[in-house]
Amino acid sequence: MEKEKEYDLVAGYVDIWQHINTKKFQVRYKLNRRKKKRSFRLLRDALVFQRNLNESIVLSTSETARLKVVWELFQKEHFPTLALSTRDVWIRRFDLLQELEDLPMGKITQGVISRWVERTVSYYKGDYYKGTFGF
Repeated sequence: MEKEKEYDLVAGYVDIWQHINTKKFQVRYKLNRRKKKRSFRLLRDALVFQRNLNESIVLSTSETARLKVVWELFQKEHFPTLALSTRDVWIRRFDLLQELEDLPMGKITQGVISRWVERTVSYYKGDYYKGTFGF
């Protein structure tokens, strides 16, 4: 029997395979550009491993990914599932954060956000906005 035919893809799951004879489940994934596999007796264990693996990959890439890249990925992956009004809310939120879009996600800390909020508040409290809008 060919090596590839020893496993069948489990219907409804991505990258989870089941051995034809032993009925064990195998998760196939790439880590650092290398193909890897891990076997489990239960489908649930395979799903938990896969979910934890995906979360750890996202956390490790978030150190180097820039806010702009994360924003573009968010728009691509999640915007199609959101209501139009919810999309508008997210766009308005990001418009304020555009000056931080070139920062790596690992560098956006509580202190960075606090300083940004202070600068933004002082800008909107400034003379330009008081004179123009009468606040």
